[in-house]
Amino acid sequence: MGWRRGFRAEASRTGDATAGPGGYANTGVHVGDVYLAGGPVRSRYLELVRRIAPPELVEREEELAELAGFCLGTDLDAGTGLDAGSRIGMGRSAGGYRWWRAPAWAGKSALMAWFVLHPPPGVRLVSFFVTARLAGQSDRTAFLDSTLEQLADLLDRPLPAFLTDTNREAHFLGLLADAAEVCADRGERLVLLVDGLDEDRGVSGTDFHSIAATLPATVPGNTRVVVSSRPNPPVPDDVPPHHPLRDPAVVRPLAPSARARAIEVDMRRELDRLLTGPPVDQDLLGLLVASGGGLTATDLAELLADAEWPVWRVEEHLGTVAGRSFTPLPGPRRSFMLGHEELATTAVTRIGPERLDAYRARLHAWADAYRARGWPAGTPGYLLGGYHRMLTAHGDLPRMVAFASDHVRHDRMADTIGGNRTAIAEITATQHAVLSSRPDVTTLALLNVHLHVLAGRDWNIPVELPATWAALGDVERARSLARSISAPADRVDALLGIAGVRPGIDAELVAEAVHEAGELDDPDERGQVTLLIASRLAEWGRFAQAEQLLRPVIGHVDTGTGLEAIVTGAIDASDLDRAESLIGLLPDAGRAQRRLLGPLAMDHHQEPVGRCLARLVRAVLRHGDLKRATALARAIEAPFHRLTAWADLIEAAPWRETDELLREALDFAENIADPVAWEDARAASAMCFAAAGRFDHALEVVRASLPSRRYREKVLGDLVVRATRSGWPDIHFQAVLDAAQYPEHLVGALTRVVWDDRDWARRGLAAAEAAARLVPDVEERESLLLEVIAALAQVDEADRARAVADTLVGSRTRQTAMSYLAVGAARAGGFDDAWRLVLSICDPLDPDVALGQVARQLARSGRFGEAVSFARSMSQPAPDLARVALAAARAGDRDQATALAESAHAHARTASDHVLRYRWLTVLAPLVGDVEQGTAIAESAAQLLPEVAATDAVPGRGVLLARTAESLGLHDLADRVLRAAEHPEEHGRMLTEVASVATPARARALLDQAVASAGLPDSRLSWRVNVLASASAGLAALGDDRAHHLAQVVDHWARDGGLTRALLAETTSRLGEHEWTDRLIADVLAKRKPRDDFLPYTTTTTLVSSLANAGDTGRAEIVARTIADPDELNRALATVAIALVRQRRTHRAQEIAEEITSTAPRAHVLTELAKHDPEHLPALEQSVAETLIDYPWTAVGEGLALLRPDLPAEIHHLLHTLTVPTD
Repeated sequence: MGWRRGFRAEASRTGDATAGPGGYANTGVHVGDVYLAGGPVRSRYLELVRRIAPPELVEREEELAELAGFCLGTDLDAGTGLDAGSRIGMGRSAGGYRWWRAPAWAGKSALMAWFVLHPPPGVRLVSFFVTARLAGQSDRTAFLDSTLEQLADLLDRPLPAFLTDTNREAHFLGLLADAAEVCADRGERLVLLVDGLDEDRGVSGTDFHSIAATLPATVPGNTRVVVSSRPNPPVPDDVPPHHPLRDPAVVRPLAPSARARAIEVDMRRELDRLLTGPPVDQDLLGLLVASGGGLTATDLAELLADAEWPVWRVEEHLGTVAGRSFTPLPGPRRSFMLGHEELATTAVTRIGPERLDAYRARLHAWADAYRARGWPAGTPGYLLGGYHRMLTAHGDLPRMVAFASDHVRHDRMADTIGGNRTAIAEITATQHAVLSSRPDVTTLALLNVHLHVLAGRDWNIPVELPATWAALGDVERARSLARSISAPADRVDALLGIAGVRPGIDAELVAEAVHEAGELDDPDERGQVTLLIASRLAEWGRFAQAEQLLRPVIGHVDTGTGLEAIVTGAIDASDLDRAESLIGLLPDAGRAQRRLLGPLAMDHHQEPVGRCLARLVRAVLRHGDLKRATALARAIEAPFHRLTAWADLIEAAPWRETDELLREALDFAENIADPVAWEDARAASAMCFAAAGRFDHALEVVRASLPSRRYREKVLGDLVVRATRSGWPDIHFQAVLDAAQYPEHLVGALTRVVWDDRDWARRGLAAAEAAARLVPDVEERESLLLEVIAALAQVDEADRARAVADTLVGSRTRQTAMSYLAVGAARAGGFDDAWRLVLSICDPLDPDVALGQVARQLARSGRFGEAVSFARSMSQPAPDLARVALAAARAGDRDQATALAESAHAHARTASDHVLRYRWLTVLAPLVGDVEQGTAIAESAAQLLPEVAATDAVPGRGVLLARTAESLGLHDLADRVLRAAEHPEEHGRMLTEVASVATPARARALLDQAVASAGLPDSRLSWRVNVLASASAGLAALGDDRAHHLAQVVDHWARDGGLTRALLAETTSRLGEHEWTDRLIADVLAKRKPRDDFLPYTTTTTLVSSLANAGDTGRAEIVARTIADPDELNRALATVAIALVRQRRTHRAQEIAEEITSTAPRAHVLTELAKHDPEHLPALEQSVAETLIDYPWTAVGEGLALLRPDLPAEIHHLLHTLTVPTD
């Protein structure tokens, strides 16, 4: 969702320093949003390269080999500055360049594009093709935007925040160095390839900045730079004298291709004919040149508006004589661009600026006509993509803003293209264009609102939805939608879902998924996503591919559980050889733990290797191979699993071999020295006795020495199954039940059994029910009865299950039982009963699980209409609607599937919009400047809170609203939100937060409640102590004598709690306990840990906030300057500076503000300064404008309201338009 583009921090204390909603709570631990970075970016630049590359490349084998050799370091001469065959490393080099030069029409771009699309193994390419044939692809800004996106993709990072003309190049060089390091770690070469330096349009004018000058003068040793151009024009003047491009040794002349020369002759002749031919030929050429490419025959026919030139005739004309000049672009739309770069350049010159302006005017009128019609279905694809790129290329800022902020157009783009990536890219380009001109914060803020609403929706796309569109035949939409999903694992899952329904492209999609996984920087995440791919391959029966994919990550990440599932899949599929091979990849954690810890090691029966080998033994026995099964059983090291497998061997072996096998098993058990392992073996030996028919011996083991519950349930269950399967008399069955020492053990054993016989299942579960009723504790008894009800529902004993459910007294257990019964009824085909049972569940959270399961059961039965009814009744129906849609698509019900897919997407969008709307309304309420309107906005947020809470999407959900309500004097609303807190931990923290913005009398009452809540036993000690620390600070601020005593209590219980001690420093500082404060500071700094990947604040930052809250700015600044991380340092310095402003020490605050390099923290300081002195307003306006490029507007909400008092109301109106559906 929109708020998920970056990290968020929730405050536990802000004291009396409040930055205002939407601002930066700089003198306290931050409350609200802090957007540090977006989600990882995904570049699709190769799609553009495919437009440039020829269908085949001929007579260039030597050049391709030379390019490969140069990039891999096997063909380097003195001019490159690298020795031949140099190994991949990170040493700096003055060279690493190769400049291919040739005259026009030599085939340079064809060669370079082919190489980019077909790189040699071990080479990672980042490329840019300077071209006038496509809009917005021919200057330094386009180069930096494109390469930054590709580098961020390679690094699996978001684009850098706050990109401006002044820092874009620095970010490019930094990411290039980071990418080189990552590639070096992977044993790869990084290659930056730029084609067409001579086409750079940024070298004209007096204040020019060329692409060539942007290329690094020195590159890491594992990096190569390949450029191409014509011999002229010469190296641009802004390229430094020492730059490798000024070294003649890096130049490599390229001989013209005979094929390219022939194409040149034909195309020049064709261009002459078009320019002097009939008006329709001139118009076709002019429109394609003016558009920047991408118009279809249908588009051109509309633009020609000539009855004599219908679509079919235009299509035919483009495919014949005139077609030699026009190249069809890949993709389902079959759009066209000019066939060669030189052709485009010549055409622009010869058509002339006036005629091109006239053709662009026709394009504008065409676009305006569709806009006036509300962007109907069937809107030309060019108007939903290429048109805005053309506007950007020509700097038409008013139209760029108008079309990038057209939400109706955005909706049509999402419906047509799938996802919001294209719309987000347009908004981003427009933001940069606005910032590069005279920044208009109103325009930037409104564009920002559009961007973050769209970005939020891409976080919530149901994973199954792309597969549905693929099953319906719209593969391009499916791919685009899958690629729009922000979370890497979900994105890969969606791509694999498409592969599952489109076998013809599964290899391509799996390859893309594998590529996505390889791009992830975090090794654990990379391993888990790789495991996801392997699991899906295993589901398709492609175990060899799964194994091949997994081998490189084994040992680097935790693959145990997922890999075990793959092994089980191979066993179930009877691919026993593959299963045995895969077992060899399982981590044998138990072996290492036994070696290190001995008796303290992990439970032996939890070892994945032994567990899987035992399963394999059973499968091999089913195939009748006793010899192989015996060998496998002897290979199992874990005693419990070895003897479990041995019991299966005994049961399957001929009777004459039973005694020998039993003797071997018992000898193995007796010779185990490890006491824990011996207990394992003792438990499993009972199974061996039972398998050999020695029932009395098995019961003797159970009665005399059955160990803890973890074995008792397993052994009892095994004995019951063997008893029923072997046809033992009832007395033996009852004897097993009587051997259970505790009723709960028996319940667990009997409800987890897979019964072969319905009668025995009925008897066994009746025994389980009887055992459960012997448990005296009500809560535990009802929990056990729930297990019985679930088991009865599984074996279709609905009447008995309902009878047991009717005896439950706890409301939550009754509702859970109803969900079990509903699922069981649906599985048995009793969907009416299932519906009635679901309706009986009152808790809003409980029905969703049952509703979803029933909906899926209905969908599997082909009853899609009823499935939809169940799914729509869920609080969050989108995922299950998508699942039903996919089932309908697979069943061939196109109309139903299409409607459901669109409905699922709409519900997902609504859920995202509600979360974002809730958060933004809490920020807007105090900013609108009107008490009545602010109250109405806060009440609107309160109405959304229950739904937002159901999504579990916003940690500390209510704290933002409660603080806002309190700050507006809406005490009743604040109290309602406080009462809705679900847990004492959350409630206590919220009380201290609300107290920080309350009047003294009310703050004291709220803090009293917080102290009381910290005494409740059902919350964690660390949370209780943190609440007390925050409460003590609040009491100290009020001058309450209890603060000192509370501080002593907190200090006693938080000896090792860095965060708690950081919070406590505010209290001690307010109390004037300077030695105590210094000791806390020393403790926090001594024990601080590296920055957590998931939280933007460390204990050090919290400590700075605490000290600043207390007005101790001297200590706060000293602590802040110990922070090494630049982002964290900037935030900490902003905290100090704002505290200084509030102390009227504005000169010192301004000095610190000038040190801050991040725009948002600087904007927060400037906001405080501007409140005191309007002379800071111009600087604030520039800082806010820069912040709005990547941060959401809420990060500078207070600054925006200060600069444009009417803007919050305008944002509120736009938010309503974008997120509240119209009837």
